[in-house]
Amino acid sequence: MTLSMNRKQAFTQAYQEICQAALPFYQLLAENSQFAEQFTAAVRSANLTLLDLFFLQISAGNQNMSYGTNGIGYFLEFSFPDPVGIYSNAISIRPGQVRFFYETKPVVRIARAVLPLYRKLAKSEATAASLYQAIQSKSHSKASKLIKKWVRSRYLYRVRVSSMGVDLYFRFPDSPYVYHNTLFQEFGG
Repeated sequence: MTLSMNRKQAFTQAYQEICQAALPFYQLLAENSQFAEQFTAAVRSANLTLLDLFFLQISAGNQNMSYGTNGIGYFLEFSFPDPVGIYSNAISIRPGQVRFFYETKPVVRIARAVLPLYRKLAKSEATAASLYQAIQSKSHSKASKLIKKWVRSRYLYRVRVSSMGVDLYFRFPDSPYVYHNTLFQEFGG
């Protein structure tokens, strides 16, 4: 087996594990308005005590998973052996645009929109491998075609590949900011 094959398998498996671990969280955001309101308020205020409680609820004992927040988003962080390293999944607003602003309605819409994609990536090694290939080749069009097959939101207006990750851009008519759902490598080999 070649090094590139090992790399492909490592990232494919990581994408599947991340999506499988994130599914209960996105489902909770999408289906439980009280949780969504409390969660986004905790992100906005960077209330780590409350976020710790939410994280315990959604992590289900996953030792590879941790979280972070910056007042404009949250980050689920996953630790894998090299070559993957630390990989994150987030819904956030880009830094530098606003501080301590995080709306519930867009977050819920994004959670609902990405659930089919995350379910497919969690269950289908072939789909996760296709995502890896699109990211590896830095093909925005391949990533966009793959993602838009499963994310059918009129608010998704752009899919971009960046350094070992993918970024889904959502623009909502009732929000002044673009929200991003991202899968990206923070640190790794």
